[in-house]
Amino acid sequence: MIEIICCKRIRLRLLCQRVIFFVLFIFLALLIVSKVLTSKSRMPVPSLYVDSDDISSSIDGDSSIVIIGAGAAGLYAAYTLEYLGYTNYHILEASDRIGGRMRETVDFIPDRPIDLGAEWIHVDSKILEDLILFDDDTSSPPPRTINYQPQTYGFRNSAFGTFRFNIIKHFYAETKFYNSTWFSYFRDSILTRIPPSKIQLNTIVTNIQYNNNDLVTITSKSSSSDAKTTTTCNRVIIAVPATVLQDEDAMITFDPPLTNEMTNAINAVDLQDGVKLFFEFERKFYHDQFFVASMWETAFGDYSVTYFDGLFRKDSAYHMVTVLDVGENSLVDLDDDEIVEHFLDELDDMYDGKARKHYRNHVVMNWSKEPYIHGTWTEGGVSFDKLSKPIGNKLFLAGEYVHEEFSTVHAAALSGRRAAEAALQSMMDGS
Repeated sequence: MIEIICCKRIRLRLLCQRVIFFVLFIFLALLIVSKVLTSKSRMPVPSLYVDSDDISSSIDGDSSIVIIGAGAAGLYAAYTLEYLGYTNYHILEASDRIGGRMRETVDFIPDRPIDLGAEWIHVDSKILEDLILFDDDTSSPPPRTINYQPQTYGFRNSAFGTFRFNIIKHFYAETKFYNSTWFSYFRDSILTRIPPSKIQLNTIVTNIQYNNNDLVTITSKSSSSDAKTTTTCNRVIIAVPATVLQDEDAMITFDPPLTNEMTNAINAVDLQDGVKLFFEFERKFYHDQFFVASMWETAFGDYSVTYFDGLFRKDSAYHMVTVLDVGENSLVDLDDDEIVEHFLDELDDMYDGKARKHYRNHVVMNWSKEPYIHGTWTEGGVSFDKLSKPIGNKLFLAGEYVHEEFSTVHAAALSGRRAAEAALQSMMDGS
């Protein structure tokens, strides 16, 4: 009798645990959905407030603007200046390429370009049309996009092992490019309006002096030499990742130093460490999306690793898993081979050895080790009201961390536009 009672109690306890587990999962799933739906909304794109006719009549023809950084923010700032008819500017880029955290490879998967950096559009694809300013360019259709809505989900953690949770497919959806990338979008729609002569690569800015009346002096050096060069201009748009400006090891220093308020605001920006991997396989054996974390961690943005089908709904003849390893526990300090082995081990563990069995090739993009970038996207710590303020009315910050919709490409672009207009307005005001 005692054994029967004990068995019933055990069964009742297991049943209660399962009910609690299920209720908890539903609750956390709703948190995930709430977070996703919030990220899908966006602020309206504001109209330009600077009139191109006022520029020619109000700004000295000898005045100039320097843009530091040729990522999304810097390129779109230049694009805005071109649209408004102001052409006395140039861009200084520290690396040997444009694009910043927008980068693509066309060699890895033969029938589709792959975003090595920024990938999701995050909001309605209409943003791709809204970013086009020139009327002549609006006649061409925007790049084709897809509704990214994975149908199979997996979660894995030490407490519960591996399990499916496909209910999320009814709530979660994103927007992604079909046969293009953020980099190719900027190349084909934005860069075409910026003369190549305006962009100077391999130019590392080390100091900005902005206390000389209406002039700013920029000190820079070539990536191949320590010889210093100075450039004088009237306004500077600083379109670099926050990591370039943070702490005592900042790559760019200021004379006079930035105020404590601005310094603290910049240092508070949390640009996440991270590495992005791409595995090509002979066939698909994996979920459309897979998290190595608890649903609690995923819901609150503390997840470590996300796997997803990088070619989902792209009609590719190939099979590829993309791995995002982001956060303070990411493996960014390991070399590429160690990172690859780690995630192949993890995939084998999840899928019974099928990863190595069907492995073909891989690409590793360690954004934390990328010079002049050192990170992926901004997760928090952003004070827009402070970061968007002009510095001495001569310097203007731009980048995804300077916009209310931080961590997105369109936010970086719109921050560049905002900085371009603010720089022009300050020159028009003569202040």
